[in-house]
Amino acid sequence: MKIPNTLSEAHIILENELDPYILKYIDDMNDECEIDSYHHTLGRTIRNEWSLWSESPFKVFMENMGFRHPDDISDVVLRTLWCKRHNKPFILTKRAEHYAEYWKNVEEEKNLTIAVDRQGKTEIIWQEKAIPQDQ
Repeated sequence: MKIPNTLSEAHIILENELDPYILKYIDDMNDECEIDSYHHTLGRTIRNEWSLWSESPFKVFMENMGFRHPDDISDVVLRTLWCKRHNKPFILTKRAEHYAEYWKNVEEEKNLTIAVDRQGKTEIIWQEKAIPQDQ
C-alpha cells in the first residue's frame, strides 16, 4: 500500500485499495466506535505498511497534528474514514487533546515515559517509583 502524506491522501488510498466488501462493512456501521473492530487487522496493516513504527512523511504529518503513538494514528485514520463515509464531523484537535491527556495520565499513573528514538521507534521507559525513606 502506498504511504500517504496527509490524512486526505490516507482516505483516498484506503477507498481505492480496500476491498469493496470492507468499505460496505464500514458503510453499514451505525456508530464510529464500531470501527474499533479493525484495530488488529486493518489498523495493524496501516501501522506497519505506512511505517508508523518508524519515520514516514505521514507519521511526521500526524505528529505535527498532535498524534504521537502509532495506535492513535491508525485509530484516527479509521475513525475519520468512517466519519467521512457517513458525512459526520470529526474534530482532530479534540481527538489530539484526548490522546495527549490519555498519555499524560498513563505516564503519571504508571510512572513511565514514552520516548521516540532517532529512528522513530516508540519506546516505553519504565521508571521505579521513589520510595520515601524513614528519617
